[in-house]
This record gives sequence, structure tokens and C-alpha cells, in this order.
Amino acid sequence: MKINQTVLGRALKVFAFINVSLLPLGLVANPVEISDIAEVERAANELGDEVGRDKVLVAFDIDDTLLQNVGDLGSQSWFSWQAELIQKGESKGRVADSFAGLLEVDQLVKSFARMKLVQDDSPEIMQRIQSRGHLTMAITSRGSMSVVPAARELLKSRITFANKQAGLLKRFQGEPFLPYKSYETQNLNGLTEEQTQKFKLKKEPTPIAWTMGILATAGQHKGAILRIVLGSEISKIRGIVYVDDVPKYGMQLEEAFQGTAIKVRSLHYRRLEAKALAFKSSDKSELIQRQNRLLQLVERPNPWEFGLIK
Repeated sequence: MKINQTVLGRALKVFAFINVSLLPLGLVANPVEISDIAEVERAANELGDEVGRDKVLVAFDIDDTLLQNVGDLGSQSWFSWQAELIQKGESKGRVADSFAGLLEVDQLVKSFARMKLVQDDSPEIMQRIQSRGHLTMAITSRGSMSVVPAARELLKSRITFANKQAGLLKRFQGEPFLPYKSYETQNLNGLTEEQTQKFKLKKEPTPIAWTMGILATAGQHKGAILRIVLGSEISKIRGIVYVDDVPKYGMQLEEAFQGTAIKVRSLHYRRLEAKALAFKSSDKSELIQRQNRLLQLVERPNPWEFGLIK
């Protein structure tokens, strides 16, 4: 007996909706797994039919979602490896002793790293999403000082966020800024004290940046930072589609807006997953040597001379 595929598809959608709607407050569903950015367009259009096209914000991660490094140094996999070394207290191969130090090194590397598209048709897909009237932006864990190199590489790859939503967050355009002064005395756009603790928001936040449609959260909770900086502009949005190669960041978006009138659809982009797994098991002796040469940039800032760029 063959199952009618149309009926099966409808049943799966209903089942998924029931699962999400019955989640207890504070729990979020795992992001939907995809391997094609075209699925982002499809999700945005479906959500737009529910809440209105101009009320949907489509947000993209950058590293290993829109762009990928040409080499390993400075890549998303390299950063994750370094963060793991710091967390485990392992010294071999480590470039910094703290996450803040790692962000500084990462910003240095990304200032001259070359990047390329993860998916060749991403610019065309982005243009179609924008032509439908959806708001678009990027949300990255990069530090505030590496947002300009990100914008540069996106422009080279024909990806921009300069459509009708250009006025979104325009009050922050320019220099790095603090997302809030103190969560003890400041209203964080409706976030509760319990949420600020759960999201591990610091009393003294790290500066972030908003440049050319890119929000650089400096490793802080992506969902919380977006909700805070939106401020009163949150009323412009009724739905968010967010895509990231790291599933926990999609869950951060969902949990930050849970209990609000905003519907969030998070997508886990797995196109480079095999590449990331291969990096984990690879021999990193040559990479460690290149990292050591990187430290010499403090005195002689010429990355090509030291063979860091391949």
C-alpha cells in the first residue's frame, strides 16, 4: 500500500505544529534541518502568508552559512576548536587564554581573511527574498571590530541587506556600542530577570556593532541581543526566519522571543557539516605553526609575508 505524499506532507506539518505548540514555556523546538538556502526563501514566504510579507524579518548567520573561509585559519571550525581548547583548559594549539582574547585574535585574522560563497546561488535567493518585501539582515557572533571585514566580503560576493528595511536600527549605525548599560536598572525590551540569567547576560556587556545590515553580537546571546536592540521597532515585526549552521543559535532566537507575538522559525543549515567534521579529525600541526606566525603580526603586520594567506 502506497501512502499519498500530499496527505503525508500535510500530516507531518500538523504533527510538527502540535509538537511546537505543546512545548512548555521555556522550552523550544530544535531548528528544522536544511541543506539549501532556498529553504529559507520557502520558510519566509510561508510565514509571510501568515503575518504579512513586510512583517517578516529574515536573518542569516554569516560564517559557514552565507560565506566560508578559503583556508582553515579564521574559519568557523577553527574558532569552535579554539573555544573548545579554552573551555577544556588545553594549552597545545591555543591562541588565547580566554574567550575575550580569542575574539581579539579572531578579529585580527578576519581582517585579512579571504572568503567565498557557501552556496553559489545565495545572492539570487537573497534578492528574491527582498523582492517579496521581507526585511533582511545578518546576525553574527563576530566581534564588533570584524563586522566591517564581513560586510566587505559579503559585498564582494554580491550579498547586501540594503533594501526597504535600511532604516531598521539606523540609530546604531556606525561605532560599536553597548546593547544595554545594566540589566538591573534598564528595561531590556520585556526580558525577565529569569531570562537574563538563563541567557547569561553580563552586568557589563561587550560592545556590539550594527553596520550595513549586520548585527555583530560579540559572542553574546543572539536572540537576547536582537530583542534588546530592536527596542520599539519590535512592533514592525511579526515573524522571524533565522538560519545558522550552529543549531544552538537558532534556539537562542526562539527562546528570546518566546511568549511574544512574534513567530520564530529557526533553520539549521548543514551544507558544510561534513567539512566541519573532517576538520575536527584532521592533523593540525601545520595550522598551529601558522598560528604561531600570526602572533608576529603585532610587530610586523604583513600576513602575506608570513605565509598566513594561501
